Amino acid sequence: MASKLLYAKSFASTVLLVTVLALAVGFIKPGFTNDSQDKRITIENIPTYKLELTRSSVMIQKSWNYLLSKINSISSSKLRAQVLSMYQNTAPTFMALYQTDKSKRTVYEKLLKAGFIDVSTVDKDNLFPELKKLTIIPQPFFTAPGGSLNEHHYYPGGLVVSTAINVKATIAALYAYKDLYDYVDLYDEAVAGQLLQACAKPFVYQWYDDFEVTEDYLIAGAKASQVIGLSESIFRNLPVNVIIAQACAGLPLQSSSDEKAIVKVIKAAAIIAGRDPIALGLLSFDGENLPTPHHQSWYVVGQSSHNEALATYAQKQAIDALKEVFIKTYGMKTSDLKDKKFQAFKNYIGSQYSFMRIHSVMTKSKEPQKAVSTLCLSLIDVGK
Repeated sequence: MASKLLYAKSFASTVLLVTVLALAVGFIKPGFTNDSQDKRITIENIPTYKLELTRSSVMIQKSWNYLLSKINSISSSKLRAQVLSMYQNTAPTFMALYQTDKSKRTVYEKLLKAGFIDVSTVDKDNLFPELKKLTIIPQPFFTAPGGSLNEHHYYPGGLVVSTAINVKATIAALYAYKDLYDYVDLYDEAVAGQLLQACAKPFVYQWYDDFEVTEDYLIAGAKASQVIGLSESIFRNLPVNVIIAQACAGLPLQSSSDEKAIVKVIKAAAIIAGRDPIALGLLSFDGENLPTPHHQSWYVVGQSSHNEALATYAQKQAIDALKEVFIKTYGMKTSDLKDKKFQAFKNYIGSQYSFMRIHSVMTKSKEPQKAVSTLCLSLIDVGK
């Protein structure tokens, strides 16, 4: 695995430098941002470098700048700096606790004893994704996908886009409360919680050099990316209600069984972070429930995190259509679908247009395949 994973020290030094400057001024416009436009290329020269893909995408840069503006809108300067730091340094700081085989085995056994690990799918050697050094980020936030092949936003920069969609939904809900209920007193908690709900995906979903990504897995019945992200927030001492709001993303708080699931995730995250969730105020005194009264920000984040269902369906339909276009329009072979060629093609189309847009085009046309082909040709020429 180590030989296949991309990104190293050049990314780390650049991102850490930007972080220092960002924290000094309170906000940043990242160095990779430019006045990009979707580029028309040929099938022979599709870019494969992940940073190049994100640089060339109006959609991704618009989403990235939006997220930075919402980080900057957090009124608490301390919380604003904490969230910004987690976007810039995607290497989990809690991994300082797990630099030896013994420490990894110990935390694995704690999780196993608590019933949070399925030994058939997770062992101590793959409890955490690869992190070469604490000072080297696995990849920048803005090159990570939103998920894997069977999930959603599976292209470089997909995480930025999917997070922006969720943050927009959260803020829309807050504006509706302000407009109709005439109050908004939970902005920082809700926005920060939503901004951080997928903060561990650059660590969990690392790109291989064949354009596939490492797969997510389960801890405490939830995706490891969610648990690991919570662990990082706990380890960095973020506010209690931000952490709980973050925990509710993807696990909406709608019933007592939902609450139990969220409690499990918080317990597992706290074990990894080496902290006591009860002492921190993340759980009730008996450790069986969330603290009361519940904050509305928890619910707002939970109800604003449901683009995943549509995005997952749209992605499957779009990728199936792209396979047909790749063969019929661009003259490729069926065997090429398992090669880097198709992965590069898929990544470029996804990062420029999104699979959601492709699916939308399909649903509005009497000839979906032809419509997708036309859309692809607006970006990628057949070439020679």
